[in-house]
Amino acid sequence: MNIYLFLVLFMAGLLGYSILRFINNKKKSGEVLLELKQYGNFFLIFLAIIVLTMGVWIYKTVEGNLINKDTIYQFVFMILWFLYFGSKIMSKAKISEHGILKYDFFSPWDMVESYRWDKISKTKDKYRLELRYRNKSDRVKKMFIIVEGHKGKTDQIIKKNTKLSKGNKNKKKKKGRK
Repeated sequence: MNIYLFLVLFMAGLLGYSILRFINNKKKSGEVLLELKQYGNFFLIFLAIIVLTMGVWIYKTVEGNLINKDTIYQFVFMILWFLYFGSKIMSKAKISEHGILKYDFFSPWDMVESYRWDKISKTKDKYRLELRYRNKSDRVKKMFIIVEGHKGKTDQIIKKNTKLSKGNKNKKKKKGRK
């Protein structure tokens, strides 16, 4: 099998699986209470560079009369790759009535073990919300960037739905020493 055809099939499967997960998780999450701005201009510039690179590659390929089956597979692969990663990068985190949804990842409120806020900008009111989730095998960290205007409301929603207080007051005490 041609490697480029394999890559196209792989990316198509990955994108399809991701879309199905997104649809399923969106149904599970319930009503959206708050949408959080995830990324700023840096990621828009990054995506613009990727699109520009694809455009230059297409132009050089067409100009050099290098169009064949492999070239078409490469082009389709690049489009699928861009759609997959672009959608992940540009998706907004959504705080909903049943948990937190970020593209194809959904975490119900009962999986959240702890959370904390870190200020990430001295000049702008931006905070990083670090959530620690329970997982079947281990703990996983997820981070969201939130503008301060949403900090109070987000904190209130998390406290209400998880019954946790800021900074993980929910740890088990060790036996033996006092």
